[in-house]
Amino acid sequence: MSDALSILSLPTLEHLSLGNLGDRCVDEQPQSSFPTVALPQARNVASLVLDSCHISADALTQLLAACPNLRTLTIKTRTRNATPSRAPCFAEALEPRGKGLEFLSLDTTAFDEGLAPEQAARFLRALASLDGSLRWLIVSRNSFQTVDDLAAALPRTVLTLVVIGLRGIDGELSPFRSLLRNPRVPALGRVVCLPGPLGDLGHSPDCAVLGRGLPTAGYVREHGGTVFQRPYEVGRGAATRAEVR
Repeated sequence: MSDALSILSLPTLEHLSLGNLGDRCVDEQPQSSFPTVALPQARNVASLVLDSCHISADALTQLLAACPNLRTLTIKTRTRNATPSRAPCFAEALEPRGKGLEFLSLDTTAFDEGLAPEQAARFLRALASLDGSLRWLIVSRNSFQTVDDLAAALPRTVLTLVVIGLRGIDGELSPFRSLLRNPRVPALGRVVCLPGPLGDLGHSPDCAVLGRGLPTAGYVREHGGTVFQRPYEVGRGAATRAEVR
């Protein structure tokens, strides 16, 4: 973590991708507080990718505090050797520090157990706080209890929702399709459901601008997923579905 914060102090840095970052094992319970450090202000950093990481919410808070103008955040977590393992909850970092995010990807599919009900509720409150900026969201199925819970928390500005890590219990996908008819999220035009985690989609540092870093129809088909979408024509009331299997 200290090395990552040192890198963020580079004055011209705009995009940063880090692998195997960790402040400690996220499987440990309860979470210990992260030591307070003098934070650099990486005001030019717009994109942060944390791949195969095992960080706590406290560590993520430190990173987001150092990047006040961050627009895209991609996190793919991994477990260590603890069994069973529970996915980390990043609510405490996202709610106060994620207000400007346009693209958010949280992959916690590596964990045996998802968020506990009270953690899931906190995460969804944090997600709802991103209303006004968030446009693209990739989220693991183990981060929320029900599709209705997710629908109540989705920011109204989200254009595309990708749900990863769906298991057998989620074989009926109609609740996800119904999100396209939910008046709470009028901008939502595409919902993607994938049974596994995302692979390397060639994340672009400009994905918030270009809409990149999202699975294509070909990728979804190849990985046994489903796409629901509706056209954006003005006045078109009923949602239509395009299924790719």
